[in-house]
Amino acid sequence: MAPFFSAAMVKTYSTGIWLLGSALLLFWPKKAFYMYFQAGLEPFCTNGIYMAGIVILSYISLRCGRGELAQETDPITRKKNKYHEENRNFFSYGLISFITHTLFFICLLLPFFLIAGLLSGSPIRIFFQYLVILFLTALLFRLIGFSAYMCVRRWHNFSYILTRFIFVFFFFLSSKFISALNPLSMVHSLSKTSRMPDAFTITGSPGYLTIVAGLSVSLILLNAFIVSYKTNKWIRR
Repeated sequence: MAPFFSAAMVKTYSTGIWLLGSALLLFWPKKAFYMYFQAGLEPFCTNGIYMAGIVILSYISLRCGRGELAQETDPITRKKNKYHEENRNFFSYGLISFITHTLFFICLLLPFFLIAGLLSGSPIRIFFQYLVILFLTALLFRLIGFSAYMCVRRWHNFSYILTRFIFVFFFFLSSKFISALNPLSMVHSLSKTSRMPDAFTITGSPGYLTIVAGLSVSLILLNAFIVSYKTNKWIRR
């Protein structure tokens, strides 16, 4: 549904890289690092880039999962395309392609995250913890987009509004209601503590990753059921 090197995807890669590069220039430290160190502060560069990266990649993943970057009709026959993700076993094809594509896009943006971390002098553990949060969040939105495509694609406008509402709520409104569900708050808290942050807490109140992992597993099972049901339905026809 989102070929790695289709014209639409290459343009999307370029846009994502351009946006994150612009964010890096915007959040570039305005003073020398030692001045921040003397004041007991940390440049906002790392948090700024990490937040921008998770928003950009998650939104692109949402669009990819919903099939917005794929060609809907065959240019020759003019018939509606049936994508491999919707007519092959989800566990052996769709899920693997989603994971691979997410990792590929993270690799494209990796230099910006490394530069931001070096500029701010943040510990390497924060960098790896962020990559875990980034990967799982982006994969979750890929699954959300695909679920919307498989469940309500007949109502295209409703599907579009629903997925955008989920995105806005998750990133910008959830902190008002369910702070543990907000990825931006989670990323911001990474550099504020020397202990393992709440994202990795599995006892007491569920941590962010616990919630995201639970939602992802639920959507994986849902998508696998829908794909299996529709594939068997097409075979019976």
